Amino acid sequence: MATYSYPHDIRDDKYKHRRVTINVMKPGQQSSVSEAERKALDDLKSAADGVIEAADSVFSIKQNLDFNSKSDEGETLDTLVLPLPNSFSDTQSHGWSLDTGILGSIGKNVTDIDVGAIAGGFLGKVAGKVLGGRGTGIGNITNGLSIDKVLGASTSALGLRKPIVDPGYFQNYGGSEPRAFDMEFDLVPRSAEEAEQIIMIVMKLKQYSSPSRVLGGVSVLAPYYFNISISNDYVKAMSNFDRVVLTNISVDYGADGAMQQHADGVPKYMKLSLSWAEVDMTTAQDYNTIPRK
Repeated sequence: MATYSYPHDIRDDKYKHRRVTINVMKPGQQSSVSEAERKALDDLKSAADGVIEAADSVFSIKQNLDFNSKSDEGETLDTLVLPLPNSFSDTQSHGWSLDTGILGSIGKNVTDIDVGAIAGGFLGKVAGKVLGGRGTGIGNITNGLSIDKVLGASTSALGLRKPIVDPGYFQNYGGSEPRAFDMEFDLVPRSAEEAEQIIMIVMKLKQYSSPSRVLGGVSVLAPYYFNISISNDYVKAMSNFDRVVLTNISVDYGADGAMQQHADGVPKYMKLSLSWAEVDMTTAQDYNTIPRK
């Protein structure tokens, strides 16, 4: 296992609460179906060992999140250490959609009935008999006259208030998405050593976020997972990083508006943008489940 860090003094006390440690994790390999079943049972048992209890302080929530963390699963391959990003955002999305209640749906189905088509069809048949089969197109004239349209036109003509079935609108929950995180780092090497560390960090992130070819290139394996730890306890608790994947990496080699380089060709200033997504969706239990005493 190798460690790459920037800047050179990132481990000094002045960065005590301003460090981000990115661990590249190799997922554990299951040797057999029975081993996978055993692990699944162990996970269920671990969940059963927790007790739901209201968390009433930052410390208790942080303790609960640590207890429910999955970040220790797998083998650490490499470690990357950086200062806190210049820009850091945490996005959580929940699927809510406006929907109608049961009575509202029934009422809409009733008011959408095309009475014009029914009446027109009847008139067309009558006209066909009277005209000897030459009036079958009469029924098409009244098509598209729904109960709702007839009621609306009638109340408007009479100057009355139109009554409708209460749609019973409500927000219908459709599920939640795993959280997403965005980071931006300004990388400015001040020495040849820092330049080499920056380049290695960028290349390692690209390496481990890329898939691997197997079986002669016929198929590929998914990229590696990452575990991210923030030394600032408050930011760590709020962001709650666990197992994540790197969904996007972007490097701007001329972030200051020009491709300025040192004498050895190393860019003087680069902007590194990283987008992460959690592998396992965070639930309310992760915040308020405590170990059973």
